[in-house]
Amino acid sequence: DYSAFCADFSELGEVYFRPLKEWTGGMRGRLAFAASLGAPASTYLADSKLAGGDRPFAEKCLTALRERLRDTGLIFVTSVPRLTEELCERHAVVVGGKIVPCASYDEAAE
Repeated sequence: DYSAFCADFSELGEVYFRPLKEWTGGMRGRLAFAASLGAPASTYLADSKLAGGDRPFAEKCLTALRERLRDTGLIFVTSVPRLTEELCERHAVVVGGKIVPCASYDEAAE
């Protein structure tokens, strides 16, 4: 069930059942990531805050995302090119408001 997945993945414990106004930004980020992975998708859209939180939770998020990417796509927008190197097969940059496809990560990083 979707809610059970979100509660389990986010690792929020009893906080999960408290009003959102009592949550920290980090707790909300954990729930947001869990909710995005819990919903079926053919393509994910993410920014550089993709896997926030402490290191163990960030690793868990990236592992789960890599698993999902076997069957889904990802549009990843960031101003930090190195973040795309591992997750993305194709790269592009925005120049003058236009999307410019690149032949490789190295070309995009330049």
